[in-house]
Amino acid sequence: MTSPWESPLGSYIPAMMGLSVGAIAFFTLMLLLNAQSPFYITLILTIMTIGFSCMFAITAATIMITQAVSYQHTGIASALFFTARQIGSLIGVAIFAAVINKAPDLIVGIKYNLMIAGILFFIAGFSIYRRIPAWPDSL
Repeated sequence: MTSPWESPLGSYIPAMMGLSVGAIAFFTLMLLLNAQSPFYITLILTIMTIGFSCMFAITAATIMITQAVSYQHTGIASALFFTARQIGSLIGVAIFAAVINKAPDLIVGIKYNLMIAGILFFIAGFSIYRRIPAWPDSL
């Protein structure tokens, strides 16, 4: 079963778009944070955008992982993928906490973390863009 957003090129486009929109949302949230309180609705919409973009990227990545291996190894591949996701989240939380701890104040530390997350999302989106195969001639 595939996603309705999947293109003829596979899951590359939804993953790349999810990561790119997420990066833009991280940078937008970084710009929204300042010493004064921004409107809550803009914060909520930006955080929702980050969540939806992650949903597209993770779903497409799961499809890519399971389609890259034979049928007999899909369980192992998905288990390794989700284990790597959990370990990556653990390491990310530890690094982000260390950055906030070393920052002069909380807001500056959060801005640094949002900038780091946005840059990493753009790098991941660009690496997927470089892997997109040529458009099929049969369309």
